[in-house]
Amino acid sequence: MEPVLTVAFVAAVVAFFKRRGLVEGHALLAAFGVALFVGIAPLLAALIPPSVPFVDVVIQVITLFLAAAGGYDLIVDLKGA
Repeated sequence: MEPVLTVAFVAAVVAFFKRRGLVEGHALLAAFGVALFVGIAPLLAALIPPSVPFVDVVIQVITLFLAAAGGYDLIVDLKGA
């Protein structure tokens, strides 16, 4: 991911977890865990080459879901502030 997209993704994921009741520190920790998973999963999948396409799809689905839901939550939070 590009750095600007990565920052936007992490901000959206933090907003996603905050809207679901996690305290800001825990939401940031959860976002870090997701970002770490998204970053490391392709490296681990490369150890088993046949699994790479499957892992790529799983990562894309997780990223799309969290970015869409978190982006919506972020916009709602900014609009309400």
